[in-house]
Amino acid sequence: MLKMKISTILGLAALLSTIQICGVPAAWGQEAKDASFKPKKTRKTPYLLMVTSMDEGISGTALLDVKKETAGLFNNSPFDGFALNLWDLYSAQPLPDEQTVMAKVGELKAATTKEVWPRVNLNRIYQRLPKCHYFDEKWKMEDVAKLPKQGTVAVNDVRRQSTPYFSRIKGVDLYDEAGALSDFYGIWRMALKFSRAMGSGIWFDMEDYHGLAYYVRDVAEAQGKTGGEIVEAYQRAGARLADIAEKEYPEVAIVTAFTLLSNPNFSGQGYYAGPAYLIQGMLMRAKQKNIPLRIYEGGEAEINYVNRTVDGLRAKIAKRWALYLPWLERFPGSLALGGTITLWDDVSKVSGWPKEDAGKPNPFQSLGDFKPFLKELYANYDYIWLYQPMCIDYKPFDPKIAPKFHGKLGKVIDEVKGELIKK
Repeated sequence: MLKMKISTILGLAALLSTIQICGVPAAWGQEAKDASFKPKKTRKTPYLLMVTSMDEGISGTALLDVKKETAGLFNNSPFDGFALNLWDLYSAQPLPDEQTVMAKVGELKAATTKEVWPRVNLNRIYQRLPKCHYFDEKWKMEDVAKLPKQGTVAVNDVRRQSTPYFSRIKGVDLYDEAGALSDFYGIWRMALKFSRAMGSGIWFDMEDYHGLAYYVRDVAEAQGKTGGEIVEAYQRAGARLADIAEKEYPEVAIVTAFTLLSNPNFSGQGYYAGPAYLIQGMLMRAKQKNIPLRIYEGGEAEINYVNRTVDGLRAKIAKRWALYLPWLERFPGSLALGGTITLWDDVSKVSGWPKEDAGKPNPFQSLGDFKPFLKELYANYDYIWLYQPMCIDYKPFDPKIAPKFHGKLGKVIDEVKGELIKK
């Protein structure tokens, strides 16, 4: 997953709205009065999941291509599981047959004592614009019209290209006009089958690496629909995902980087971000049919990966509980909050956004400096995912680097657990 400044577009000062938006009661978007509220944790020890944008030594279809030796690198790590792409997030190719995918389960179980989570990318149904639609740039619909009907358009790098498969999608393929939605349902079903056999969960990446998906009004314009119709289409798609889960793996744990359910006026458009409605559809269907799936909101948008101070992180955690309280009360069995963090052990090898977010002077010289931050996350959440990007020293698939990092991190985690038990 690429690091994007989601928190900046959330506009925390404007998060709360007192009007009724898109059929959602105004109270759902209001901050709870008691910011100290937090539900009881259900796990004795939090689940630690490793998520990375690095596929070193393996292709983007990491789950199918990962070697036994690579998977085995995690055996002596403190992670309970690690996520790998079920299918490349930029690929338009069909999945291999079920027998091929399921055969990988036995191979991985023999290679690692950890749970392997398939990573599923929603951008399979997103239109791809000539360049990435990041939050500091507002696309106009005439830009969409400039996409060629055939050929490719260079986007940021070789992997991020527009193809006929994606360029024929109108914003988001919510009505399956391009066939991408049907393809995605197939990927989702395969991921559920795999995770059930593996005994893991699903890492669900809804980030838009292409274009318009967050912007309901823009998607509506592209589709020739109303905003309300797009909201309903997102919710129907979410309900379908819950239905598929009911058949394939009803108890599945689904961890997302974010749900964006905290902002009912995303980018000032008077709507939640598009994928938030898909999550709403999943939650409503799960409640309606008593499907025991559970979605863990990962916290990228509200608490971020890097926080300079423990007090700052603690304040964000309290604010977040308050923002999500209406949703947690409405869907107590289906929605929970998780936490996230990015770690490194050698500050001299950190660059890009982790370095920028840490600020100057960088308070994180080595892994031990993250201990109080991990302790705060462990005290609050049942699921914690470590996002390890390419611009830090930890290379999870490198046999020369991973074992040493895992050993140091394991000691820090043990200390955190010990201190929490004493409390």
